[in-house]
Amino acid sequence: PADLFTHFDRLLYEHELLDDQELWEIFRKADHPQLESDPLIAWSDDFLVGEENVDRQHQTLVKMLNELHDKIVRRCRLDEIVTLLGNVRHHVEWHFKFEESLMAKNHIRELASHATLHHHLLADLDGVVRDVASRRYEELEGLLENYLKYWLLDHIAHVDKGMGIELAKKRDAVRPESNQAKTNP
Repeated sequence: PADLFTHFDRLLYEHELLDDQELWEIFRKADHPQLESDPLIAWSDDFLVGEENVDRQHQTLVKMLNELHDKIVRRCRLDEIVTLLGNVRHHVEWHFKFEESLMAKNHIRELASHATLHHHLLADLDGVVRDVASRRYEELEGLLENYLKYWLLDHIAHVDKGMGIELAKKRDAVRPESNQAKTNP
């Protein structure tokens, strides 16, 4: 039963994240644990890439990393940390699939390089999850502060912002045509 629940939970999450997002408000408003430590990353509008769904997913990832940081600072059990880190990894994977789907649908020319970068980042994250689970990291806080935090911020600032600019250009190029079609029967 637990495996069945996990399977359906993932299906719902994937459907919601990648397809219709009709239930996003419920997920967005879900209570996140009150952090006892200062957040690892304070959300800033500087992180916005201009795509509402991508921006929401980034906000969720920031919340998840802050929760992970809080658990590490409070010295929670390793199994709790590994579980949350696995959830972060799962969210990242589906977020990357969403971005790649969005880029493909809009014929963004950087899709191949973006997807390759995603592949490498996921492989790195898989290694981190394995190493943490097998207790290969003594300093988890440093791992989070010095790697995962900058990995996320660098990806948003140098990769996803470019994607957002390209998507905005595509939208702007389509708008005049649709407005002209409305005025010229």
